[in-house]
Amino acid sequence: AQPQGWYFKEKTVLLSIILTGFPWAGGTIMLIYIASLQGISPEMIEATRLDGVGPFKRVIYFHLPMMIGQIKYFVITSIIAGMQNFNLQLIVTGGGPGVDGASMVPGDQNYYAFTKSDYGKANALGIILFVIIMGLTVINNVFIKNKNTEEVDA
Repeated sequence: AQPQGWYFKEKTVLLSIILTGFPWAGGTIMLIYIASLQGISPEMIEATRLDGVGPFKRVIYFHLPMMIGQIKYFVITSIIAGMQNFNLQLIVTGGGPGVDGASMVPGDQNYYAFTKSDYGKANALGIILFVIIMGLTVINNVFIKNKNTEEVDA
């Protein structure tokens, strides 16, 4: 059987690049999540066990809310990286395969505008990219609330 060239087929190139740089499998990210979990006091975990909370509910209602700050940070940085980083696509596929731009991300457009000395288009694309990323960041900050940093009404 012929081996599959995932990077060189138009239908699978984006999926293969996403899986290559899967953000939750990175070493530094995993270390920060593990440190976040280790920061939860054993007494609090024991209290949830004594209250009869099962493992699944403990993760959903206890661990995830305690890690919301790290989750917010990585959602924002993953959005920024996904929109700006084009180095993997450029190195692996050169903007291809086949149809020009099958693995294109917004950062590619900006790069190609600069290489063609079309600085007006590159600046406009940079501003549009900034506005989109800022909007997504604001939406992320509005919808993902960090209960640990909110003020409590007394």
